[in-house]
Amino acid sequence: MRTFLLLIIFQFFEVIVGGDRKALFPSTPPTSHIYNLSKEEFIERYLSSYKPSAPNSQCQSTLSHLPQKWDWREKGYVSPVRNQKSCGGCWAFAVTETIESAAAKKFNASAPVLSVQQIIDCDPTNKGCKGGYTCTSLKWLTTSNKLVVPQSDYPLTDETEKCLSTNSSKSGVLVENFQCCQAFKNETNLLLLLYKYGPLVAGVDASTWNEYMGGIIQYHCGTSINHAVQIVGYDLTGDVPYYIIKNSWGDDWGHNGYVYLRIGGNTCGITQGINSVTDVRWLK
Repeated sequence: MRTFLLLIIFQFFEVIVGGDRKALFPSTPPTSHIYNLSKEEFIERYLSSYKPSAPNSQCQSTLSHLPQKWDWREKGYVSPVRNQKSCGGCWAFAVTETIESAAAKKFNASAPVLSVQQIIDCDPTNKGCKGGYTCTSLKWLTTSNKLVVPQSDYPLTDETEKCLSTNSSKSGVLVENFQCCQAFKNETNLLLLLYKYGPLVAGVDASTWNEYMGGIIQYHCGTSINHAVQIVGYDLTGDVPYYIIKNSWGDDWGHNGYVYLRIGGNTCGITQGINSVTDVRWLK
């Protein structure tokens, strides 16, 4: 019954949006099992695991020019959408995906697919599928000079497992530098950071996202950070400017795994938990 009602809502909004905005909806309604969960089940499985990181930088960009529209996926710098399933490791997914994007941008190559599972299992500063902090994870990777290996070397299981040795791995990405940003009062500065460094880690309040099936989220979204995602682009050309957000709930959720958030007004707390990976070393 719940899925049926959401399908009616999906069709209604697709009709009233019309024009170019129809591109903001998937061609067919998403089918994720998330839409069948009760609110309590959704929160317990997907939102109780992320811990906002303490900021340590104002994260200023020296750039002044900002294109009206930018999508890092078009450069090939964004890896495919993953599915964290019942593992509360959104923090590890967002960190890994942003490291992938940083490597792709620096070397102008397609994004490598690195091991989320390695970070879930091996980061001693966090709690695997029971939750974590993106900033402390990036600090651990940097100070320990830890090589994040390819997913093919350390496959995803979506459970917290014993940390496996990666000493024999010769390929992967090292994080050389990163920033954990103070909340942005001016969202233009956030966009400038995104344009300069590539996709960013972001903390959000995803409490209402179990009902998202397309379009731009503008209202009915809090600012209590409980989930980690990746910002991969933005669009300022329409009546409602928006961020392009990559989630980790599978490509059958939202708009092929993505969600759009209105720019301005700190929608869903998007300005409060930004991390950027500013330099990496890619060993091939």
